[in-house]
Amino acid sequence: MAMDKQALRKAIIKASLEIGSELGEEGLTMRGIAARLGVSATALYQHFESKSEILEEVRVHAARTLHKELRLCAHISDPVDRMIAFTERYVVFARQNPWMYKVMSEQEPDWEQLSAEQREDITGPLLLARRGLQDGLDASRWRDGFNVDKSSMQMWTAVHGLCNLLNAGRLSEQHPFMPIYDQDQFISDFVRHLVESFKKEGS
Repeated sequence: MAMDKQALRKAIIKASLEIGSELGEEGLTMRGIAARLGVSATALYQHFESKSEILEEVRVHAARTLHKELRLCAHISDPVDRMIAFTERYVVFARQNPWMYKVMSEQEPDWEQLSAEQREDITGPLLLARRGLQDGLDASRWRDGFNVDKSSMQMWTAVHGLCNLLNAGRLSEQHPFMPIYDQDQFISDFVRHLVESFKKEGS
């Protein structure tokens, strides 16, 4: 039984995620996706004109999935604890989905080609972090002169760098000069120190 149009589109993205996770971007081809789904390449081109369009949809899907994960921290009332939990969950997502995270984060989206819904999906995680930092400022938890916009980008830059190093295997016991024997403890300390660097003294 043939899939309807919407079901096939979702199946294309699912197959792309599977193949990309297994083989990387170079191993992701239109022919390979079609073979995985048991359909013709022509059927794929009815939904996506090229692999780059599929990757753009994967990027949106990744951001949407990450945003859903991060919203699980929204119930934490204390802004400091919420931002720590939020950041830890971000790192977990990147480590559990290295290829999807790479697609999402390594290239600037073509904003002009995105729909309003897609733009909302892609910016969702960053805006959620910004909202958490704003809540901390409103609660007088952050240091004097704290800038929400600047700190949001500083935080994302730091955590993104951590995720890339982890996924590249650069933080490990095998490092010749700075071995990391307990990655989980390293991540926990990194995240806590990052968030607490925003705090007002004594807060």
